[in-house]
Amino acid sequence: VKLGLLFYKIKDHRNFNGKHRTELINLLAVERLSILTVISRVILLHSLQLLKLRANPQAENWVRNIILNTHQDELSELKTLTDSKGDYFCMPKLIFDDIRSEAVRQDILRHIRREAAIQQTHIQMGTKSKWRSQVRLQWRKVLSDVDDTLYCSGGMYPAGVDKRFTRKTVYPGVLAFYRELDLGIEGPEEWQDDRVGNLVFLSARPHVYKDMSEKANYAKFEKLRARGDDGRKGLHTMPSLLAGDLASGSSFLATNDYEPLAKKKFDNFRRFVSIYPEFQHLFVCDNGQGDVRAGEMMFDSFPYEFEGLYVQVVTDISKTYGYAPDRWREKEFRPFFFRTYPEAALHAATRYPPLIRLEGLHRICADAVKDFVQIKQWPSDTVKAERRVELNQSVWRANVFLEKHGSQAVDLIPASRKWSDGEKVRTPYGIAIVRGFNPEFDLYDVELDWRPLDTQVEEHNKSLEKVQPKNGAQGRRKGKTLETVLETDEDDDHGVSQKHIQEGGESTAENQDDDTPYYPFVESNSSASKSPETEHDVPAADDELGGDDDAGESLDDTFRSPMRAQVGARFIAKFTPPMLPKVDKRSTPKFAFWPDKPVSEFKEPIPVGEQCST
Repeated sequence: VKLGLLFYKIKDHRNFNGKHRTELINLLAVERLSILTVISRVILLHSLQLLKLRANPQAENWVRNIILNTHQDELSELKTLTDSKGDYFCMPKLIFDDIRSEAVRQDILRHIRREAAIQQTHIQMGTKSKWRSQVRLQWRKVLSDVDDTLYCSGGMYPAGVDKRFTRKTVYPGVLAFYRELDLGIEGPEEWQDDRVGNLVFLSARPHVYKDMSEKANYAKFEKLRARGDDGRKGLHTMPSLLAGDLASGSSFLATNDYEPLAKKKFDNFRRFVSIYPEFQHLFVCDNGQGDVRAGEMMFDSFPYEFEGLYVQVVTDISKTYGYAPDRWREKEFRPFFFRTYPEAALHAATRYPPLIRLEGLHRICADAVKDFVQIKQWPSDTVKAERRVELNQSVWRANVFLEKHGSQAVDLIPASRKWSDGEKVRTPYGIAIVRGFNPEFDLYDVELDWRPLDTQVEEHNKSLEKVQPKNGAQGRRKGKTLETVLETDEDDDHGVSQKHIQEGGESTAENQDDDTPYYPFVESNSSASKSPETEHDVPAADDELGGDDDAGESLDDTFRSPMRAQVGARFIAKFTPPMLPKVDKRSTPKFAFWPDKPVSEFKEPIPVGEQCST
């Protein structure tokens, strides 16, 4: 920037015949260019872009001379550094926008292709050039979408459709996935801070005026590079940005057609590949808009330069724009659809040839777990639980692969506990009491109450009588509250309303004595554990079923003994008192029979042992 300011301050004075600016730039870009380092040449190109090439008729020739006198690996470094400055003065803008002469542009592109061919020959033959002799690096450019790939859009139109996270939330593990893809399987084991990255973002957001839209994106990227509260560094490098245009954006808003967006991203990719033909290119995107269609066009036009397509699923796969599995199968186009970045990392580590190291897979999973824990805002607790289970499943599958190859497993995300030990809850299998909790799998160890429903209702009514005052108006008012609130829901499978108890009912359940034994029958074989009410009711019902005595005792013991189970937290609800169902006598019968012949032919009661549906 200081050199650009110097170029601006030094003028070419026409009246005094002094071409001071022209002489200074010609001294640097032509006469003394051979002694300038790669970084110095990048600064010189950047200063010329700031000055604007149209300000001097010789500016395009200076740019051409700088690039044509930079060769092979130094040329790759020159282009990469130019794109990693953190502003929109990048190589695509320099070659395709700032340079107006088609002859100068074609000279530069031919030189780039010629030097890239030499580099590819060195790579295939295994020879090492001067710059790469000290350390081998991965020849890969990682291209990525922004909305619904790096950030979650929160379903805000027209940015994206993903509502799994709150808006502007960075997906867990995405930054580590970028880093490991850029690191590859060659070179140092971990990313070095002084290394220049190869991360490029393809955005559909249009370029408006100068760098207005790009400046906001680069400010976000700079924040992502800062270290977090746990000391971990965010984005591993300053990326480059290839923006869209107003034509494709307005066409999408007017017609809701993703094809213009896909073609614009492909056009940006085509220009980018012409500047970096010596690199392989990997595209990470989502299936919410036209990214998959753009990836297919990249594969069709550049099958050797295009290395792969990773698609994050933010909507139904069948609704993906351009989704054509039969056509893809014929051309051997294989995009990988994933829902979490550890899942994408597992595929990148297990494919042939692999894209990342085994240690890289471990680092991605570990960072994804830490990123998830640091997310503070969620749409709801249910959404958080679903995302935790989804991410844990991916990390668990990665752990199977890691342990198989002798690497250490990654700890799963622990769940937060909602129900304490001894608390009564309602499960899909009936009322239960919590006895334990597994935070790794979010499972509660519960004891199910499978006694007859009338026994449970009677026991609950007795517990209410213990807390309610026997006399006084206040006691009568509380009794009336219980009578009006405890309603049944006929659609409930248990015959019990699943709604929460209001006011009096809720406070009574909370005031219940937790020390009272929940199950009066602990040992099923003990004669002292039987109450008169259950001894009278259950055998009578068993006799009506026509079963023998041994079967009746077994069924009775099953109802009386505590049943242990493990239930997922999302299937557990707040405790509601048990109630007997209210049957509407005017409604249709509750029994439907399953005879061998029409019901109208039966003249006698249904015989014992006949199958029926209730």
